[in-house]
Parts: sequence; structure tokens; C-alpha cells
Amino acid sequence: ASYNSIKQGSGCPKCKGKSEQELREIVYNIFPNHIILDGYSQFSFLYNKETKGTQHLDILILKDDKPFCAIEYDGEQHFGPVCFGGISIKRAEQNFKNIKRLDRMKSRKIKKHYNDVNFFIRFNYREKITKEYVVSKLEDSGIDVASRCI
Repeated sequence: ASYNSIKQGSGCPKCKGKSEQELREIVYNIFPNHIILDGYSQFSFLYNKETKGTQHLDILILKDDKPFCAIEYDGEQHFGPVCFGGISIKRAEQNFKNIKRLDRMKSRKIKKHYNDVNFFIRFNYREKITKEYVVSKLEDSGIDVASRCI
């Protein structure tokens, strides 16, 4: 990911991993009657004055045309320095610190704007992404998946 991509919190558009794609497909399957948006960046409360950009949500599920649940997929770079594209370890460490700061900022802002996003759930690269696991994690977060699938 480029430094600017990391700085703005959007990560690497070319590095969408297999697990993140599987997560998207599972979410589409679980919520067939909902509108699901990828890479949603229209919430003004996620605007970052420092980067002059808006953080995006990997997946946003709408219910009755209103935001209902946001899902983030955190890759390896959210848990430690990663030398994507041959960047130096020093740059990877800077990127990691920035990613952690942006993750905290996003979580805090979404929690503060509960009326805009009722549920915010993070998945990560260490988790085995299966339909059963995703359903379980959604239900553990308070989402009644069975009634939402109808």
C-alpha cells in the first residue's frame, strides 16, 4: 500500500485478500434482501481533517435503506509492520502506527454515531472466514441473523 493510502486509511486497493473477498460473499449470502455497499466512504463523521480524506467502511449493510451494520476486515498490516511493495521496515513501522491510530479513530467515531451505524464488527486475517463463523460473530454482536435473512 502506498503511504498516502495508509495515511488516508484506505489500505491497498490491489491487496484485497481472498479472505476479505470470501467475507463479502458470505455477507451477501446471509443478507440477500439487504443492500450491501463495498468501500463506503460517505459518512461525514469519518472525515479526517489531517488527511483531508474520509475513512471508508469495507462493508456497509443497509436495512430499509438506512445504514444498519458496518463490517471491517483487518489484514495483517493492522497487527504489525508489513513490508508491502518492498517498503523499508522503518516505513512499515510508521504505516502500522498510523493504521492503529486510524483504526482507533474509526471505532471511536462509529461508537459515537450509533444512530448512523447500529453495529460495527471487525474480522481479521487470523480468523477462518466461513459462513458459520460469520453468522456466529454477527449473532454474538446482537444481530438476529435468522430474522434478517428473510
